[in-house]
Amino acid sequence: MLKFEGARSEKNCITISSLVGTKKSHSELKVGNGVKILRKDPVLRVQGLTKQIGAKKIVDKVSFEVYPGEIFGFLGPNGAGKTTTIRMIVGLSAISEGDVWIKGVSLKKNFEQAIAHVGGIVENPELYKFLTGYQNLLHFWRMCKGVSKERIDEVVRIVGLEKRIHEKVKTYSLGMRQRLGLAQALLHSPSILILDEPTNGLDPAGIREFRDLLKKLAAETGLAVFVSSHILSEMELMCDRIGIIQQGKLIEVKEVRDFVDAEEEHAVLFLIDPLPEADSYLKKMFPDYQLTVTEDGILAKIKREQIPDLNAMLVTHGIRVYGIQKATKTLEDRFLEITGGGQIA
Repeated sequence: MLKFEGARSEKNCITISSLVGTKKSHSELKVGNGVKILRKDPVLRVQGLTKQIGAKKIVDKVSFEVYPGEIFGFLGPNGAGKTTTIRMIVGLSAISEGDVWIKGVSLKKNFEQAIAHVGGIVENPELYKFLTGYQNLLHFWRMCKGVSKERIDEVVRIVGLEKRIHEKVKTYSLGMRQRLGLAQALLHSPSILILDEPTNGLDPAGIREFRDLLKKLAAETGLAVFVSSHILSEMELMCDRIGIIQQGKLIEVKEVRDFVDAEEEHAVLFLIDPLPEADSYLKKMFPDYQLTVTEDGILAKIKREQIPDLNAMLVTHGIRVYGIQKATKTLEDRFLEITGGGQIA
């Protein structure tokens, strides 16, 4: 259930509280060590989305797609147009050009039918704290046409609130309120969840629980998830694909593993002894290699296939190699490289 302030539609179960391109054509998305098969038709298709105020384009021809069963992360520095894009996707801001299709329905031409497929949480969900969790869900259920009352118990089980659902919300922790907000968003069985900073204020355990819950929902039910967050380490663990927007333009859309492992050459740390002799030997034998002496060994920027050859030469020369470690870049490293160090919003 998408929540915005001051607007209701009983027909499509929309209750609203505060909400402050690259096209992927193939139908497979690698997740972890396996492969998740995605249907061909996207749940969310954003095409040429533009927001112009006066002569200034806040968002400029942004296009991307989100498929069933995937978690799509949306990143951008402050002022990049991320929040404006999200507001247009959910109909809170007028679209200057382009369109948004949700389950194949145009947001511009048929808003109520399109938005009925969307559930959303924006930061901390707005709930009635003087009511119990169940009473909150019952209140929103009454606005949902065609949803059975048994669905309330079902979403409570999904988010793991069975033991506390009949207690007042004012006694809930922030993590429990997020779970109740998620139950509310799932009440009408949406096809996509749109989440803006869903883990704000949660402790590490709460963040992990929320992440695991989203991944389980996406994997087991085919629910698509579109999420923005400034916690890059969490986005790296949670998302299947990442889109980065800068100065109003979508500059990258890739699978997370492609973002963090995009370079042909890798930084590889050789834990060796004796260090001075190894440094002298490598610089003599490989003058074109980028080599750096560290406290623990020598860091070499080389291609993957060169690692065993370099190791063999060190051992043959009498240099002891105690370990080889590949220094993998994080999503944060890649984000700062792509955006030129822009502050994440």
